[in-house]
Amino acid sequence: MAAVDSFSRTSGWIVVCIFFAVISATASGEENPTGEVNLNKNTAYNNALKCLTNQSSVCPSGTSLNESGLLHVNASSSNAYCRTSNCANQTLIQLRCVSLVWRDFRFNNDASVSDLESAITTGCTNGNFTITITNDAIRVRQMTSSILIITIIILGFMGITI
Repeated sequence: MAAVDSFSRTSGWIVVCIFFAVISATASGEENPTGEVNLNKNTAYNNALKCLTNQSSVCPSGTSLNESGLLHVNASSSNAYCRTSNCANQTLIQLRCVSLVWRDFRFNNDASVSDLESAITTGCTNGNFTITITNDAIRVRQMTSSILIITIIILGFMGITI
């Protein structure tokens, strides 16, 4: 009888734990991607995309930011983008969200979050929304790869295998 009572208590705790695990998995970050822990780049990338889907309906058609990293704003539409609809502010909020979930996020055009923030700030000031892409992160990745390859070659000449 004690074994049955112990089994039912154990299975009851297992059911309760599964229930809370399912609840927390479904509620975690659906509306707020910054609430999720980004343990790997795939999770961080997906959360960054969630930030970009959080768009405002007040933005002029075609000016919402997406993973392409392109700002579809020119001098003639800058007044509507920056002042009338306040879409620029909404885009800066999206970019802040992206930087919170993945600091080193790069858009498809290789622009960083700070590149786009600068383009929006400059564009709303003088009407020039040109995105200047800083390639510092790319250069660092290339240097790291080169150093790794050179190290492997040197170790190979020394007869050390990895």
